[in-house]
Amino acid sequence: MRDTHTDDALGFEETASQEERVHQASADLAAYFHARPALRRILEALLEKYQRNGHAAGKIQLSDPTEAELEAIREFTGVRYTAPVKIKATAFEGYIAETRFADADWKETLERTFHTVIQTKKEQREEQDTRWETMLREAAADAGLTRAAEWLEGLKTPGCPGRLLLTRALKEDPRQAGIALQQALGCLRWLEEHPGQRVRLAVLSAEVTTDPHALDGDTLTGRLLIQMLAWVQGVSPPNNVAEREELFLQFAILLDSISSTVAQVGLILETETGEHPAWQALRLGYEIATLTPANLNRISSCRSPSGRVYCVENQMVFSQLTDHADRFHSPLVCTSGQPSAAALRLLDLLAKSGTAIYYAGDFDGKGLDIAAQMVERYGDLVHLWRLTPEDYERCRSEVPLSEISFNQLSSARVVQHIPVAEAVRAKRLAGYQERLLEDMLADLTGPLEPDAP
Repeated sequence: MRDTHTDDALGFEETASQEERVHQASADLAAYFHARPALRRILEALLEKYQRNGHAAGKIQLSDPTEAELEAIREFTGVRYTAPVKIKATAFEGYIAETRFADADWKETLERTFHTVIQTKKEQREEQDTRWETMLREAAADAGLTRAAEWLEGLKTPGCPGRLLLTRALKEDPRQAGIALQQALGCLRWLEEHPGQRVRLAVLSAEVTTDPHALDGDTLTGRLLIQMLAWVQGVSPPNNVAEREELFLQFAILLDSISSTVAQVGLILETETGEHPAWQALRLGYEIATLTPANLNRISSCRSPSGRVYCVENQMVFSQLTDHADRFHSPLVCTSGQPSAAALRLLDLLAKSGTAIYYAGDFDGKGLDIAAQMVERYGDLVHLWRLTPEDYERCRSEVPLSEISFNQLSSARVVQHIPVAEAVRAKRLAGYQERLLEDMLADLTGPLEPDAP
């Protein structure tokens, strides 16, 4: 490496401009580095200095160099280093001063070596800001005087739903980020132009984007649409499938309309003309009715003959209890775990009619968290059913709570709304509804006691 200029190189210097000499020397030095992969780690560290500062600064360090790396460094610098290697970044210019690479520009050399364009962190931020402003400006030009335009304005504020998702997407693929934003805005415009018109998600997607899968939950457009709709409703973005389905229903967007279900026995389901005849026949026959969002979209009101409804989350418990449905004084509903969009729609209709909701769940993080959600959503209409410390002692198992389940018991809403959670946290053992079946059946078939305060 440590050679002097050849005659050919001297001839080139005499005839070429300074700019040409810099480009040629930088290209030659990059070729030299390409032929010596043992210098790769040293050069990567130097590249990072340029990206951070815009110039060579600080020290380049290699704490665990291999023999091949030490030999390549000696050949390049003319200095015999031992581990750990520490070289001032500014020293690299001096190492080529007496070689045929003397005219090389280090920034250009590194760009050629790594096939990149070096930008400082500040330059990267400025470029990102320019792209962001350009993307929002172009989107606003087509948004019109709609909620879409208002959301675009809101995106300029940190914390606005969709901002973080969109900025990350812009860094990864600016073109795709712009396309996804335009498509999401197009969906909101379609909804505004067709107020209250029910539409399946795939149909909306095909109508606006030509692709029925463009709004799927794992696509950028689909995720942006969710963030935007949450902003329009003034709510936090959904955390699970049920919340996502519920948000869509606020805009009359349906998913497949049949996979989300809720089971019940005994409820009076009414249309504008009176009780729905199909559900009436099932009610009078004490049969289980499994409802989907498609079914519930045809129901205008829902009520209980007794003014109250009992609700469980466990399917096996529900099935066992409904073997005696002909003796129930009140309807029974099963959410099958975390309430689905169908379950929430049914419970919303019941709450609208002033129906008291008696909720029972397992004594673990999931069951008590659902109970807390019920209280937050329906307030004083909710009564905790078989969820006392005495009930817990009767159904407590020897199954230890998982870490996730235990942490759920300590969430703010569970602590605030579910008193028995303290006893469950203390024992760290789950309790299961199956062991309270006799008590629950007695509650459903015995004398109808007044609603608890």
